[in-house]
Amino acid sequence: MSDKQIGTLRVYGCGGMGTNVASYFNGAGVEPGTAAIEAVYIDTSRSNLKEGLAEDDVYILPNVDGSGKIRKENYQEISNVIKQILLEFVPGDFNVVVFSASGGSGSVIGPLLLGELLNRGLSAVCMVVGSDESILTAENTLKTLKSLEAIAKSSKLPVVMRYEHNDRRRSEVDNQIRLAISALAILASKQNRELDSADIANWVQFSKTTSVAPQLSMLEIFADVDSANEVKDPISVASIFKDEDGGRLQAIPEYHAAGYTNQASGDVSELHFVISIDDVPGIFGNIKKTLDQYSSQRDGRVKQASILDANDVTTDDGLVL
Repeated sequence: MSDKQIGTLRVYGCGGMGTNVASYFNGAGVEPGTAAIEAVYIDTSRSNLKEGLAEDDVYILPNVDGSGKIRKENYQEISNVIKQILLEFVPGDFNVVVFSASGGSGSVIGPLLLGELLNRGLSAVCMVVGSDESILTAENTLKTLKSLEAIAKSSKLPVVMRYEHNDRRRSEVDNQIRLAISALAILASKQNRELDSADIANWVQFSKTTSVAPQLSMLEIFADVDSANEVKDPISVASIFKDEDGGRLQAIPEYHAAGYTNQASGDVSELHFVISIDDVPGIFGNIKKTLDQYSSQRDGRVKQASILDANDVTTDDGLVL
């Protein structure tokens, strides 16, 4: 096939986690049957960048140096350059925005980038890692999830999110996201018979083709129909098959697009990209429950009296002599 028939998958790695995951695709060639993956890296500090990344693929916000897990720290500076970032790194046929929900930079860059992509009517999903190992990271994660819901409402398009929780080894979490991106590269390849860009756009922008209103939703990816059938109430599904007689979904989604390829790699004979909404309240509720427990512990902490007493005299610069 000619280059014109190969789709492009733009990966925007945002913040520390996002750039770490996206760097896996640095310099990746085009595998048979996949889109060309073009990864770029956006952050407020160079400290998260790995060696070997091309400077042309890196955008570091000027005049800032990290956000220190404080989401509002560089919000305005980030908001000011979102359109510039997309001007420098032109969106692909399909776009994936990768970020942590619990940090200070990626959790702002990622949602703002995604919102701008949706406002332009482009096909895009996000890969999000949340965590609740502290009060601050739990609060950040909840606020980021709320932000994604708000973006869906304001853009009047669904925010489709692949969510991972940081409750196991980081390498395992990162690998799950990388596998999801690799699978999406097959979906967006433009090499699947009977599946065109309009089919994919209708799949991801499901509020245009189903009765479900724009909202934050979940993306799960399965390599067999039996696992896909475990999703209770699928809304929108895209499937890729090697065999035209591939398995049938038991639960019928409102929208289903299917394509066929001779190029599926390794042992993968089918892929199902399932969008649903049922798990979103559970994810939010579990983190909220943990945060409430942390807050109760904090509020019940014994207040300690100062070791200074009324007889202590301090200098202007704080010394007791």
